[in-house]
Amino acid sequence: MMKLTLFALAVQCLAISLGSATATAQVSNYMRDSVLPYMHAIPARFIKQDSYSFDTRGGAVAPMFMEPSANAYAINLRGNLIMVDRMPGNVQKPWFAKIFPQFDLHQGHQVTKDSSSGSGMQGYYVYQNGKSKKEQQPEFHYFVQVSGDSVEGVKYIGNAANAQPLVKEVAMFLANNPMPDSVLSDLNNVQTMPLAGRNVPLQAGACRWMDPGSLQCADYGQISWTLHPTEAEATKAMNDQIALNKTKKGIDVTAETDVSVLFEDVATIAHKKEMKLKAGVVGVMAGLPGSNMLNVYYLVAEVRGRWVYCMLSHWKNNSTGDKLPPSLESVMKLK
Repeated sequence: MMKLTLFALAVQCLAISLGSATATAQVSNYMRDSVLPYMHAIPARFIKQDSYSFDTRGGAVAPMFMEPSANAYAINLRGNLIMVDRMPGNVQKPWFAKIFPQFDLHQGHQVTKDSSSGSGMQGYYVYQNGKSKKEQQPEFHYFVQVSGDSVEGVKYIGNAANAQPLVKEVAMFLANNPMPDSVLSDLNNVQTMPLAGRNVPLQAGACRWMDPGSLQCADYGQISWTLHPTEAEATKAMNDQIALNKTKKGIDVTAETDVSVLFEDVATIAHKKEMKLKAGVVGVMAGLPGSNMLNVYYLVAEVRGRWVYCMLSHWKNNSTGDKLPPSLESVMKLK
């Protein structure tokens, strides 16, 4: 009898759960094997035009969404942020900037009818370049008619070679299926963190989602992670983040070293940086207790059949000796 790895078994169980979730479930092989196992989603209703989040990955950043609907989700997929929403409208009149004002489509975006939509569901690709010199990354969108009066839309920012088929797969999947419970977390009363097939217990009421791949826990640190099919992809995600953090103003690296750790009981090496945050940056984090000294750990490890890139950070005065804050200790221990 063929033995299944934990990861293969998890994918098989995911397919079964999708099939039982709705009688009309339609899941392509690509979606089942290359998207859902590496995906995590949260409702996007918390992302408003006047709200900003802060973490050590990007500083204070404006959200991708402007006033999302109650149907909106933010998705972390292999380190990429994807936004989805469903709005009243009809693709026969493809005025997507009007139908989806929250996607902020600017003048000059390119609309292309998808000649291979299939299933009687007409779809459209929409592409636009970065809006300014500071926003060079292109934006890929896909819109598909869900019913006679509503349209499913997906927005992806980035340069991935598979961006165009990816936005179509996600849009088509969500046009036919609800967001699977197995990849969806609630915004309220965050008590667990889904990490490569395990729901990691957290301190109830202490944590909040910064985005679908990042949890911040007052006094307990912050954990940001992405799931990947290969070590090379996870390592690239880590190196890209380290390079990005080097460009951030107001943060001085005072020391760095490699340390041996156990991450989800897997022995690996974490690259540790001790950072000093200047007064202006600390001010952005008002309300979060701590000093101006931050310890940050970057690592890559294979966990239950998936490659995880993880960045863990905490205020220096929130730990003692070889102990980390409780939220970080729940996934990583210093050796």
